[in-house]
Amino acid sequence: MYCNDLLCIEFKRLANGVFNFLKKDRIIGQQTKEETISNLIVRTLKCWKYNNPHSKFSIKEFTKSQESLNGADFEWDWYFVDSSQKKWLGFRLQAKVLNLKTNRFLFLNHSNSKGHQSNLLINSSYNDSRIPFYCFYLHKVGVMSLRGCSLSSPDKVKDLLKVSNRPHVDEVLQISFPWHMIFCNHNVSGMSLPNKLLENLHTLGFDNAKLLNEQEITGISKLLTMDKDSYTAEEYYFESAPQQITIIQEKINHD
Repeated sequence: MYCNDLLCIEFKRLANGVFNFLKKDRIIGQQTKEETISNLIVRTLKCWKYNNPHSKFSIKEFTKSQESLNGADFEWDWYFVDSSQKKWLGFRLQAKVLNLKTNRFLFLNHSNSKGHQSNLLINSSYNDSRIPFYCFYLHKVGVMSLRGCSLSSPDKVKDLLKVSNRPHVDEVLQISFPWHMIFCNHNVSGMSLPNKLLENLHTLGFDNAKLLNEQEITGISKLLTMDKDSYTAEEYYFESAPQQITIIQEKINHD
C-alpha cells in the first residue's frame, strides 16, 4: 500500500471521528472548542503511530509553550516531508468549529490587534511558502461524515463574509471540500510524499501551492532534532508561530 493511501485512510478516519464527536456534542448539549478538537486529532494521530510502529511514516507533534489562547486564534502548521528531508510541503490551518445551537460559524469574521484574521492567515502563509486553509470542524444531519474536517481557501471565506458575518453550515459546505482529498489520489504513485500532495493540490485548483525553499527547509528542519513535544516562538524559524505543529515524514524514498 502506498504512503498516500495510508494517509488517505487515516485522514478520512480523523474527519469521521470529528463529525461523530460533534454529533454527540449536539445530542448532549455540549459545545467543544477548536483547541480541544485539534488536541483530539493530535491524540488520534499519536495512537495511530503507537499502534503502527513499523508504518511508512514518522510523526512529530509540537505545542507552543504559551498560555492558552482564544479558540478564535487557533492556528496549526502541518509539514509533510520526504525521506531525504530535502522536500517539505507546509500548510497553515485556521481551525473553526461549528456552533451547534445556531448551526453557524460565529467567529469567522474575527479580528485582533494585528488585523483581520483572513488577511493575517494569507500574509503569514504566503510570506513563508505555506498553503493557507480554514479548517472547519462540523456536523450536519444528512451530510457524509467525511465532511467533519473540511477545508476552504481564505479568499473564498472572505467572499462569503461579504454576504454573512456568521455563515450557516450550508454556506460553508458550498465553499469547502473534505480534507482527505489532499491525500487521496491513486494516480500519483512513484512520487515523494510532498510531491504527491502538491500534485493533488494543483488538481484541486490550488496552482500557486509550492514546496518550501532551501533556506526555509534549513531553518524549519531543526524541529526534527528536538527531543520534546513543546517549543517556543524563538525556536520556530518563521516569524509567526502557531499553537500546534505537526510534521509527518515519509520513511521510504520514492524518487
